[in-house]
Amino acid sequence: MYDYNLDGLSEAFLIELAKEGVSNELMERLAKNKHENVRIAVAQKENLSESVMDRLAEDESKLVRELICKRKKLTRKIVEKLSEDEEPDIRLCIARRKSLPKEILENLAKDSDKWVRMEIARRNRLPDEVLKVLANDKDVEVRLLIAERPNIPRDVEQILKNDPEWIVRFQMKVREGGK
Repeated sequence: MYDYNLDGLSEAFLIELAKEGVSNELMERLAKNKHENVRIAVAQKENLSESVMDRLAEDESKLVRELICKRKKLTRKIVEKLSEDEEPDIRLCIARRKSLPKEILENLAKDSDKWVRMEIARRNRLPDEVLKVLANDKDVEVRLLIAERPNIPRDVEQILKNDPEWIVRFQMKVREGGK
């Protein structure tokens, strides 16, 4: 293992090093750099090792974590970690991913942030358990998104037909052709 001595190098030079990304060892070191812009440059690099991405998924900078979140390929471990991020925008970014494991969908359906739950409610395919959680959501907008879905299980329909908000009950009547 080569010992890269990065002390005394300018931030601009370190950013250029990150863009070149000659070795995984160097990228590991740069991913721990004190300068946010250096870590951003690392996060923007295409071929990062899992360990570098894992490190950046825990970065103090929201922007660095967001750059990792937006990558096409992430390990389940990193998706899980980011789905529990303190920042709602990061969890929202995860909620927008094309495919998510059932457990992560279930957790995001119970998220403290309404916008995350709404993003989950907009997904084309959801397990029945997740639909049930969202049909019982505290926010009417989330429940309305579920009521507007073309196909929902009967038990979820029943929950929504008895919703406390008239607009959700009305949407359920519209589904039935106004009966």
